[in-house]
Amino acid sequence: MKRFSLIVTCLFLTLSSQAWSAGYGPAKSRLDAGQIYLGAGYNWLSEKYDSGSFSDDDLESDQNQVYAQAGVGLPAGWEIYVRGGVADYELDDPYVFLDSGETSDDLRPFVGLGIGGPIFRGNTLTIGPFAQVSYFSDYETSKRGGFSTPQGVINGKEEIFFDNALNIDLGFTFEVSIEGALLYGGPVYSYYDSSIESTFVSDSGLRSSRDEDVSLDAPFGVFVGISWPLGNNLHLDLEGQFRSGANLTSKLLYQF
Repeated sequence: MKRFSLIVTCLFLTLSSQAWSAGYGPAKSRLDAGQIYLGAGYNWLSEKYDSGSFSDDDLESDQNQVYAQAGVGLPAGWEIYVRGGVADYELDDPYVFLDSGETSDDLRPFVGLGIGGPIFRGNTLTIGPFAQVSYFSDYETSKRGGFSTPQGVINGKEEIFFDNALNIDLGFTFEVSIEGALLYGGPVYSYYDSSIESTFVSDSGLRSSRDEDVSLDAPFGVFVGISWPLGNNLHLDLEGQFRSGANLTSKLLYQF
């Protein structure tokens, strides 16, 4: 009953905290030095971006990520891992048109690399830093429509290009063990680098362009997660983070 209550509580915290997540994991690796694991994960991310003069309001996006991950244990409870997968990308109302809306894209590849481990291990509390780097493929879309000018409505086609995105997460994890599960969380800072370009060509041949750097609207956040052993070598991670959007992640790992 206590274990069931713990799972329900952690799921409630994760789902209700408007969480963004990248699957950081516990502070101490579950692997011995030289031991490996393989896993698969799913992230749903919602973000707000500051795009300068490109948009009057923050740009909002939704993204689904599906990936495979492999990690190896390092001495002193540290771990390094790589991941690769595919992700879609959806921007909310990026166009200049009168009748705009959402735009979606097909799945594109992304890769990631992470490292982390403990620097303090007490009887109940473990603390450690981590770093994670992710690199996403570019994104482009186009749409026909029109926008208003003092001379009237100008119709044409707008093409939008979202450049390859680099995301670097740095943070600290605080971890405690409760009835066999690892409950963890902490602060995180995320650096995001990309740019967005737009070219509008009217039906009469008029051409205009916009080009702005893109950064996260809220780079600081906190995350919370639980790692639950499903067997001797199988672990389930559920994790979330509060930042500028509401996002969730889950990951299943098998260690050899």
